[in-house]
Amino acid sequence: MPREELTIAELLKRAGYRTGLFGKWHLGTAAGYVPNDQGFDEFFGFHAGCVDYWSHFFYWRTPHFHDLWHNRTPIHRDGRYLTDLIVEAAIRFVQTTPARQPLFLYVAFNAPHYPMQAPQRDVAKFAHLPEPRRTYAAMIHAMDRAIGDLLDVLHSAGRLQNTVVFFLSDHGATLEARAGGGGGSNGPYRGHKFSLFDGGIRTPLVAWAPGRFARGVRRRSVVVSMDLYPTIAELAGVGLPEDRVIDGRSLVPLLGPSGTETAVHETLFWQLGPQRAVRHGPWKLVVRGRTDDGKILRGPDEYFLSYLPDDPGERHNLALKEPERVRRLVELHERWLRQVRPPVAR
Repeated sequence: MPREELTIAELLKRAGYRTGLFGKWHLGTAAGYVPNDQGFDEFFGFHAGCVDYWSHFFYWRTPHFHDLWHNRTPIHRDGRYLTDLIVEAAIRFVQTTPARQPLFLYVAFNAPHYPMQAPQRDVAKFAHLPEPRRTYAAMIHAMDRAIGDLLDVLHSAGRLQNTVVFFLSDHGATLEARAGGGGGSNGPYRGHKFSLFDGGIRTPLVAWAPGRFARGVRRRSVVVSMDLYPTIAELAGVGLPEDRVIDGRSLVPLLGPSGTETAVHETLFWQLGPQRAVRHGPWKLVVRGRTDDGKILRGPDEYFLSYLPDDPGERHNLALKEPERVRRLVELHERWLRQVRPPVAR
């Protein structure tokens, strides 16, 4: 991530927050690009994207290397389960923050990302399930326990009633060989990780704040993770930077007790390799979508148009029936690309 980007941690730090990141960074491993360089007072976790839960070695590609850090110092906790180490560090952060100082806590668990590893006590709880579902469930169970422990500590510290919690995932379940073929489920949605069909990009968001958010209410409005930036800024009473474009939209009107279903974004865009996708209202176009066997759709399904209220699983291609709509959606996506891509020097 370019250093000139202004992270939410940097924004809140200016307002007096103590900021901490525990777990996965995945935005740069080089000196000058690690969490302590981009607004985090405290960091415990790993810089790269895929580490062993017990040895804490990065193994995605060679050369393999040890990747567990406290701030800028490498540390060794061989044999300790990574999920437990992450929450222990987050708990220490809460316990060592002065009671009157506000805190921003970003806990990026690696679970249930592969390698598929979990403590035996958790695997035993799911002995009735076949693999890889068994270990997948155990990894989620360990993470769930860790989150409960952290919330208990916030409660003991007298902070819970003045805390806002967001819980979300970064993408849908995978079918990769590294994950033993998966273990998760994307329900009725087509596609998995690396696909721009909804199975790859549609995940739930849980938002919780006592007395501030509606309780037990499900909103079906489509939002995106970049919306958390302006949402957190508004909740913290911190103004957004005026020297850059903020693409997200605050979710506070949607989440409040009197909030109603509203269209937060009229249009959303994605691009991943050769795949493109655009959602405009109830319509979604996926161009060169990726199938579960890793192939890119060509031929009559290269442009795949779905009307999501009737077809949430994106199974019926309406592109041939709606050529003008396809043309308009492609045009919207190309206009977006021109806005976010810097001009190419010639």
